[in-house]
Amino acid sequence: MLASHSIHRPGDEYSMNGIEILLIYCLLIILASVLGGLIPIFVRMGHRGLQLSLSFIGGLMVAVALLHLLPHAVVIAIEQTPSSLGHEGIENSIFQVMFCVILGFLAMFLLERFFCFHHHEAPSEAASCSHDHEHGFHSLNWIGAIFGMTVHSMMAGAALAASVVAGIQEKTGFVLAGLSTFLVIVLHKPFDSLTVLTLMRAGDSPKPRMHLVNLLFSLAVPLGAVLIWIPLGLQDTGWLLWASLAFSSGMFICIALSDLLPELYMHNHDRLKLSIALLLGIALAWAVGRMEMSVHDHHHHHGHGSIEAVEGHDHDHDHDHDHDHDHD
Repeated sequence: MLASHSIHRPGDEYSMNGIEILLIYCLLIILASVLGGLIPIFVRMGHRGLQLSLSFIGGLMVAVALLHLLPHAVVIAIEQTPSSLGHEGIENSIFQVMFCVILGFLAMFLLERFFCFHHHEAPSEAASCSHDHEHGFHSLNWIGAIFGMTVHSMMAGAALAASVVAGIQEKTGFVLAGLSTFLVIVLHKPFDSLTVLTLMRAGDSPKPRMHLVNLLFSLAVPLGAVLIWIPLGLQDTGWLLWASLAFSSGMFICIALSDLLPELYMHNHDRLKLSIALLLGIALAWAVGRMEMSVHDHHHHHGHGSIEAVEGHDHDHDHDHDHDHDHD
């Protein structure tokens, strides 16, 4: 059974919770992705609202990468380092983790460089952008762009699955396992779907095809999650967990920068509002991190208390047994 082989340290109840929480996350992400394609129909989000949203999500994404994914990757890698290797082994493990961060950054950077898909303007607004921006939309083969978007979404799904596994191994609780990564993906996904429809509309695709492709595109995150979830359950792939977390950290940093830096250099308006939105995103990631740490500490102290209680019970039992023996 998939769930029983997915998580090593926790018991069967945590394994079942892991597959359940991942399923819930994936269903919500599919819903967000499908609804994201309908944003231009029901909601008119101007350039200002779009940039405020992306600034908030960008701050959240950077903070999740640096406060959640990367620390988990470092801790897991160090835990798997043989103690006989000493400090050199630890330094080598950290080096490998950071190299995976660079690989994640480069993978996302090259996807955007060659497929040029990271545009989040609504279709009506994309048509009124500058000549260069318009030329980028209309000269681009939307199939190639959506391929890049799909690969990007599958990598996000892998990040989600790895985060759920790491969260459960750290015993952060059923609800909090992978929550920060889920928030990043579910909030960013509507804008990815908006990009898909924007590119297809620029290519004069019919509406039924646009919504069908958007529906299929929404399945990319669950597919990526399943593809990484299965090998994470194998006994000899413990390295895959920290490598996936580190890779995802670099990927998230690249995505966040691609959303934040254009607005920083190309526009001078709403600086204060955009900065506040960025800080709010960071604050949300920090708050979720503190909750995860508090739940982990609670489980840690509870576990020690249980052990002490068992040891105390055994001691009392031995004492009573000796007393009865002396009395006889």
